[in-house]
Amino acid sequence: MKKATLIFAALAIMFMANMNVKAQCPDGYFYSTRTVLIDGCWYMYSFCLGTNQFGLQEVRLTDIQILAPCTGDNFEANSQYITDEILKDIMDSGWLYYLWGYQIPECPGQLCLVRWWDAICYNGWYPDPPEPPVDLTKYNFLENIETVGVWKMNKCIDSLPRSCGETIRICWELRNGVRTLVLTRTGSAYGPPCPTDSLGVPCHTNCD
Repeated sequence: MKKATLIFAALAIMFMANMNVKAQCPDGYFYSTRTVLIDGCWYMYSFCLGTNQFGLQEVRLTDIQILAPCTGDNFEANSQYITDEILKDIMDSGWLYYLWGYQIPECPGQLCLVRWWDAICYNGWYPDPPEPPVDLTKYNFLENIETVGVWKMNKCIDSLPRSCGETIRICWELRNGVRTLVLTRTGSAYGPPCPTDSLGVPCHTNCD
């Protein structure tokens, strides 16, 4: 009975998470959630893909969560690098090819046809559940996410897209015989300043 209750709770959490992600996507956009391992920490992120009113393809990064035992400190130590790795994971997921037929070229060729909105406004992290179990290391994080708990962004959402770099280019090259994605940014961060949260506390982006 307890196991069934946990499964139901996990499904409810996933359903609500999907609804929240969908609510952050413009009408007609696809949305997806993926999990990626970066420097020993698992990150679960959500994003939207679609074509805007001007006919331009774009990808919007809407949320990043950190699976315990890693915390917000791990992300803050190198937020721009982790954001770049997340974008590479999106590019390598097959979504861009599935929707628009885009393939990542070999360097020095570059793919820069997609507008990336990868800046998220937030001002800290909070654990969910509030007190994750102490013995986290014995769990398989991906199979027991409802037990492990996650650290979530305290986001300041105003529905305005922002980018950590005005233009993002991607290609791949062989490094020690391994196909490796290379991401470069040109230009400064793009978009309006972040708002404050409901308590009036200023927010910043993952570009900072």
